[in-house]
Amino acid sequence: MNYELLYIVDAKKIDEDRKALIERVGALIAKHGGNVSNVEEWGIKKFAYPINYTNEGYYVLANFVMPVEDVKTFTNTLNITDGVVRYMCIQK
Repeated sequence: MNYELLYIVDAKKIDEDRKALIERVGALIAKHGGNVSNVEEWGIKKFAYPINYTNEGYYVLANFVMPVEDVKTFTNTLNITDGVVRYMCIQK
């Protein structure tokens, strides 16, 4: 199935750490049997309200294909990944 993942990386991370985290999320998708087709980095944007005492985050949009039975495990792993402030994964 096709999925779209929008996640927010902590804006306080330096560029090298941010790039490493984006690559780690891609590797996590591949580990769970997925294939990333497109990644768009939207950059730093302000939040509507503070999240964990911060007012901005680095937004990343990823489109990928993954078997349905592996999505739950993937999102659970993403939920505990350090540096990911919030995420939303939807089926396209």
